[in-house]
Amino acid sequence: MIWVHQFEVRVLHPLPKTKEGDENKMIDINKKVAFLDMDGVIADFTTALLLRLGITRITNKTWPLSIDSLSLEKALKVKSEVIEQVIDDPVFWGEMKPFPWMGELLSLLDNFTIILLTSPYKKVHNNCVAGKMAWIEKHLPEIFVERRYSFCKHKWICAGDNSLLIDDTDDNCNLFWRRGGRAILFPQRWNSNYYLISDRLGYVKKLLL
Repeated sequence: MIWVHQFEVRVLHPLPKTKEGDENKMIDINKKVAFLDMDGVIADFTTALLLRLGITRITNKTWPLSIDSLSLEKALKVKSEVIEQVIDDPVFWGEMKPFPWMGELLSLLDNFTIILLTSPYKKVHNNCVAGKMAWIEKHLPEIFVERRYSFCKHKWICAGDNSLLIDDTDDNCNLFWRRGGRAILFPQRWNSNYYLISDRLGYVKKLLL
């Protein structure tokens, strides 16, 4: 395990035996760690939200530089309380699909130990976290079984010499850099790398070289 500023980040867990006689596998703690954001990077949060709200079209110029509930309230002209009610519904997370590039992105990180690092939304925690955990179990069962996920708003806590953050929020990436880690701002319409969305994975691959 790694101790960072009195916060514990577990990166070593035994896997359950798949059949009698198999040895427990262990996560390689000598690998660098890639902290991978969930919403907006591998999970298509915005499409699921727009569908639930009945919004069928939104222009690139409408997106704010954040997808928190207050920013979305302004961008979508929907009250934040309504957005938070949707986000706090576990069924909402069940409806959410992975982005089509999820598998390829994970493959680019083969040389890293991948930890999902995702933030609960403001004012909604219990059902939001439960919904996210159910999503991980469904779409990334190996990561779920190995418990390679963490819920934390302050992602800079995990920054260090051997850590990388891939996130779709400018502030998260900037703070991670300032605390001594590496960060890749995953191109999306709502962040400052919006002009790179035509080749998201090409951009990530280039920075990983």
